[in-house]
Amino acid sequence: MGRTLEINLIDGSADGRYIISEMYKSSITYKIPKDKLGLSAELDYIATPGIYLLFGKDAREKFVYVGEAEDVYKRLSQHTPDKDNYLWDEALVFVSSKKGDLDKARIKYLENRLYD
Repeated sequence: MGRTLEINLIDGSADGRYIISEMYKSSITYKIPKDKLGLSAELDYIATPGIYLLFGKDAREKFVYVGEAEDVYKRLSQHTPDKDNYLWDEALVFVSSKKGDLDKARIKYLENRLYD
């Protein structure tokens, strides 16, 4: 069964920020490069509950960090080299445009599934 995705290049280029949404669904995915995080504070629904993946490198190899937050933007801002032992390059953020669609139980379930 096919699906229709809409991809909006926020900054007008493939190496910038994306908004990815599925027709007739309330889920929204953002791709945010680390250097564009400050510009992303005003994105719709970015300061809401959600799940995120951070892609980057630690001292030895590439990694993916799986996280969840009540305010995804605030939490992404807290991931700094001073606090963490890694540097992330890009984030994928999964939020909902429908209030209450991603409650704490659903977020924890999805975080666990992504981690597994």
